[in-house]
Amino acid sequence: MKKATPSIGTVHPLPKDLEKAVVTHGVTAAWEDITPLARNEFICWVENAKTAETRQRRIQRTLQ
Repeated sequence: MKKATPSIGTVHPLPKDLEKAVVTHGVTAAWEDITPLARNEFICWVENAKTAETRQRRIQRTLQ
């Protein structure tokens, strides 16, 4: 059965912009395939960006 929304990390909730990017770019299966700890690391990395430009660049890198 296919999930409607991607899973969260171990501690942090999935930010809406990252969730939208994961779903829109069709990488939900890859997102689910990594460990919850790895998802948490990606979430922290994206959220710790100091500028919107850096945040968008990190989201794009996460999708690769």
